[in-house]
Amino acid sequence: MPIPDDVSKALEETSILFVEDDPVSTALARGTLAPRVKDIYFAENGRDGLMAFVRFHPDLVITDIRMPKMDGLAMAASMREMHPETRIIVTTALDNPELMRQAIGIGICSYLPKPFDQDELMKVVGRAAVLTRHRKELEKHKRLGELLLNSLPNPAMLLDRDTGQVISANAFAARLGLTPGTAMAATPFAMAFAGSMQRGPASGLHSGAHVDYREMPAFERLWDATIDPITDSVLLFSAVDITERQRMKEELLREKAFIAAILENAHDGFAVVAPEGRVTFISPGMERLFGYTLAEMSRLAPWTESVIMDPAEQDLFFDVWRGKRTDADRIFPILHKTGERRYCRLQTSSMPGGNVVITGQDITGIKLAEERIRHMALHDSLTGLPNRQLLQDRLRHALAQDKRRDTLTAILYIDLDRFKDINDNYGHDVGDEVLKHTAERLARCVREADTVARMGGDEFVIVLPGLTQGEEASVVAERVLEALAQPLSVGNNVHVLGASIGIALHPRDGVYPDEILRKADRAMYETKKSGGMDCRFYTDQPA
Repeated sequence: MPIPDDVSKALEETSILFVEDDPVSTALARGTLAPRVKDIYFAENGRDGLMAFVRFHPDLVITDIRMPKMDGLAMAASMREMHPETRIIVTTALDNPELMRQAIGIGICSYLPKPFDQDELMKVVGRAAVLTRHRKELEKHKRLGELLLNSLPNPAMLLDRDTGQVISANAFAARLGLTPGTAMAATPFAMAFAGSMQRGPASGLHSGAHVDYREMPAFERLWDATIDPITDSVLLFSAVDITERQRMKEELLREKAFIAAILENAHDGFAVVAPEGRVTFISPGMERLFGYTLAEMSRLAPWTESVIMDPAEQDLFFDVWRGKRTDADRIFPILHKTGERRYCRLQTSSMPGGNVVITGQDITGIKLAEERIRHMALHDSLTGLPNRQLLQDRLRHALAQDKRRDTLTAILYIDLDRFKDINDNYGHDVGDEVLKHTAERLARCVREADTVARMGGDEFVIVLPGLTQGEEASVVAERVLEALAQPLSVGNNVHVLGASIGIALHPRDGVYPDEILRKADRAMYETKKSGGMDCRFYTDQPA
């Protein structure tokens, strides 16, 4: 019986405990389920089944009712007490309504009459696996939501739009008495919530939009409340205490003259350009930004050539400093007087009387941080290799090049042999060092144009673009196998790894990146099944 993709995927993520004293049923279950599920454990009676449940905590339990030592219903009742979320399926040849009522009372999710065949078993188990997967996804999203909510530094709550009740709240909100189940109408934020409902924000807003209620009195403080629609029925209500902000605003207004003096000495630079295009003032911050004095900057043309290396940017920079760009907001790479390369952001605005104010910001640190963040987003934090996202981009580029140049691209899907033993016996720190050394060895096996990426765990992928024949991939694979077979010293121990490699070729084995990766992975799996420490090309023969 063909299995739908969603059921197959759910089965691959499901662990099963099969409790049965009938060897025929056990053999049938083993042959039907073992190749398709994540893990499957077996027990011959209720007592052993309960011990296996405690040890392995499976996602799904399939049990007979009548068994020695402890029957299936007693075992299931104990399991439900420990983990009520676990789905349990009973199998029995007995036609006993009382037993079925007991099973329903315990919370059994499904029933499979005996004797059963493979199709019946797969149908019931597949349905339970899909439901289990959905439950896990819901639990994951719930935990993520709670984590995100608690990460907010201000009171934040998820609200039921229809009932006006708090669904969940972070610790800050809970300290204010805003706990789950509380009606918003009974809180100091009642007016804001009621007003938002009258305006219908959930229907009138798109993702990322919100409604603000500023300077709202509650708890003898001033708050800036924000209501964001998460779904049609759930709202995110957050509030920022702006009491101090408001007090500071009033102080700033009273101290306007004092602030003017502070701005003159601010870290950011300020300059004033007269209507005729002459720089009349620069602040110490502006002098620090470029390293030049007002006298040196007054001769704009030669100064511009000294500061801006790109001729295409020089005209725009020159116009900004002559006051010709009154609404400019641009970032320029500049050369400081000391020879240091920096980035500055220049903003201009007009003043009454025709003068132009130029504000300069040193954003070198921000630009460097952005580059680091981009690198982190596209590379594995442990090995420094490209991650899955960058691999996909490189692979798409390679496949496009194949079409233009009539070349081949090979994918080598690599899974380390014996890595799990090292990780289990010597710990994750040693395992991490092994992965780092493995990444270095792989990088030495390829050309500069090739890509070595880490897929996660002990799996790596090599992209070999621009090949003229598939045998070139075999040469690289053999080089990788030889490199990974060399002894590896970590700490006081010497480890010998090895690898299983699957190879897929574009365009022979597929035209899409995911398709080729999947086939290379399948070829690797076949290599692993054959004992590992080898490589093989993908074929259409089923596994």
